[in-house]
Amino acid sequence: MRRLPVFVVVDVSESMAGNAITAMHDGMQMLLQALKKDPMVIEIGAMSVISFGGKAKVEVPLSSVLDIRIPSLDLSSGTSLGKAFDLLTSEVNSKVTKTTREIRGDYKPIVFLITDGQPTDDWRAGYAKFRKCYPSVSIHAVGCGDDVDFSILKEITPNTYVMRDMTAESFGKLFQCVTASVRSVTASMMNGDGVKDDLAELSDGEVRKPTEVECRPIGESRQVLISAMCSRTKRHFLIRYKRGEFGKFALSAVHPLEQKLAGGGASGGNINVNELNSNGFKCPHCGNTGMFYCNTCHAEVCMEPGGMHGHCPGCGWDGELTYGSFDLHKSLG
Repeated sequence: MRRLPVFVVVDVSESMAGNAITAMHDGMQMLLQALKKDPMVIEIGAMSVISFGGKAKVEVPLSSVLDIRIPSLDLSSGTSLGKAFDLLTSEVNSKVTKTTREIRGDYKPIVFLITDGQPTDDWRAGYAKFRKCYPSVSIHAVGCGDDVDFSILKEITPNTYVMRDMTAESFGKLFQCVTASVRSVTASMMNGDGVKDDLAELSDGEVRKPTEVECRPIGESRQVLISAMCSRTKRHFLIRYKRGEFGKFALSAVHPLEQKLAGGGASGGNINVNELNSNGFKCPHCGNTGMFYCNTCHAEVCMEPGGMHGHCPGCGWDGELTYGSFDLHKSLG
């Protein structure tokens, strides 16, 4: 039986911390459950999930939709889109059956790419390799949130979409659109019906095409992420700042992490502490409202407010603190 291979390629960079990564995981569960209820999809549908953060990983190898379980998704430091395309090329090469004189191979794959940020590696090399091998494979790219460079996604595919909200409801509607698209393509393959796979038309307004203004290059990221640690519990968290007026970054959210980021919160360059407004900070693990920066291991560490003695649970540094202007290591994003 010929299969219709569907590859879902999802961003698991640290900028997805918080409700977004949970909502995306739950949305994929909804997608899978919906596809399992469609007899035609069950007959020919096959799906794979590839994640990309600091590296790319096959979360689900290409399998019948009836045999798939969606695993938990671990955040990692970076947005390695080029590595994702390298892995996608390898998976299509090895898992999709090609048509020969002797056999009819699988149908042409469909790719759904979901990201909330900007690539941190040489994405064009990976993409060029994929397109050289598979020039006609359809890619649908969805940019989530307000820190996506849509000029990059438009280089990848004309089928580029915006989903501004990153709530559970929004991700639910997005994956409803993906479900409808897969069903439409499946019906076309089985019955010769017309394909309706435009996610904007299927989404009821939640997913739309980007405007011309939105497709201009955005340059530097509109947000800053700082990897941090609780001085009491040694548990990790991520501090998110978003660009506000006059170029300064204001505290936006503090995300508790179950474990240290894979990739160790790799440095994405420096930012001076005076460019950040941390008003309202509260450690998500112990409630401390003060912070200090460890020059030894480059970690932001929570502390009792007003104190001038610091202890870093990461590297063991212990000593007196001083005020002043200094640079912080940004997480890679």
